[in-house]
Amino acid sequence: MNKSRAYILITFIVILLSSCSSSIDDFGVYLNYLAKIDNGLVKEKAVAGIQMKIKYLPNDYLVYNELKGNKAITSTMIDNVKASYNNTITFMMIMGPDKEESFDITRVGVVDYQEFAQRLEEMNFSMKQYVNLSINGKEYYPELAQMESTYGLEQNRKILFVFKAIDEEGNKILNNDFQFVYADELFNTGINKFKFKLDDINKMPAFNFKMLLQEKK
Repeated sequence: MNKSRAYILITFIVILLSSCSSSIDDFGVYLNYLAKIDNGLVKEKAVAGIQMKIKYLPNDYLVYNELKGNKAITSTMIDNVKASYNNTITFMMIMGPDKEESFDITRVGVVDYQEFAQRLEEMNFSMKQYVNLSINGKEYYPELAQMESTYGLEQNRKILFVFKAIDEEGNKILNNDFQFVYADELFNTGINKFKFKLDDINKMPAFNFKMLLQEKK
């Protein structure tokens, strides 16, 4: 067995064992769990050559990315950052060319620089109006939408959407299966719905932050 096959087999075994436990120690394995389509945390579809992928980003993922590389990290710091994410729900939408296609998503349907500048303006500052979470017949709109900077080096674009996790009556909004809805008025792909199951989110393993504390040593 060559090294690459051995690594894949080991990774598969670790993911399998981790999925049966309540936590995962290795962040690489944790990322693999989040990315695996069968685990229900990633949804994707392609329309007219444009691929859309929606990723549910658990708070543990966000906490790790905020704290990684911090040599002064403490358990108290981890708890405080966790608390800052407690009342939020985060998704990442990735838009780009479908397989076997090659184009910059920001230039689709654009004929001149003025339209290109307008497209970037909308993708940077106006995406909140096109997205909602549909849960039990109610629609919840994001508090924040932010496109990651790529400096023109990638053909796709990643946009983070942050929702309040608690409604005005103090109840959790994720109390049932739900749909992430993108009503596309930029690329004319129509109304795109991505269904998520609450059970897939609830059974997701936690990340063991003790490993993050060990990394600073």
